[in-house]
Amino acid sequence: KVSLVATASKVAMALRQLDFDAATSSDFAGSAASATINSDGSATLTLTGQVDDSGTTVFFTCAGASFGICKRRAFDIPIRVFGDHPIINSLDSEYGWFTRNEWHKLTYYAIAPAFAASGARSCTSPNCLTIKNLGTSPNNDKRALLILAGGSIGSQTQPSGTLSNYLESENVSPVDTTFEILKPSRTFNDRVVVVDTN
Repeated sequence: KVSLVATASKVAMALRQLDFDAATSSDFAGSAASATINSDGSATLTLTGQVDDSGTTVFFTCAGASFGICKRRAFDIPIRVFGDHPIINSLDSEYGWFTRNEWHKLTYYAIAPAFAASGARSCTSPNCLTIKNLGTSPNNDKRALLILAGGSIGSQTQPSGTLSNYLESENVSPVDTTFEILKPSRTFNDRVVVVDTN
């Protein structure tokens, strides 16, 4: 049984997921794959399985005498093992609507700093995200959320590179961890979706 470990950079900076079908290999009988996100945003893939005895024979020598052999093999791991998440595939039957309707152009996301790749992967209040006026308790235990911007209201101008032309109220500030849900009105039309919670 062998274990092959490889690292791919910046996986945490994109919508990627481990593709087990691409990770398993005919070179590894009964292969299995797992992956972890590292603090620098890279991902480490571990592929394990059984290999046959084909390959280049290598003889080890000592004082001119051969005393042992091993097999040298080369393995390729395709980068598609960290495939695109279906949400960015407009043809995906479950998630394709998100890209087809161009919601990716109007969606802001936030994660609790502790759940970033460099974080501790856990958060407790007040280090999680808080959503004011959520209507349910607790409102301060959110790990990740999406805010879907509505059409321009008031003096907002779209398209724009300015966040306040898309979001309103508490949601405009990208540097804190507090967000807000309000009833849709002439001054507020953000839609807040909780992605993950404690």
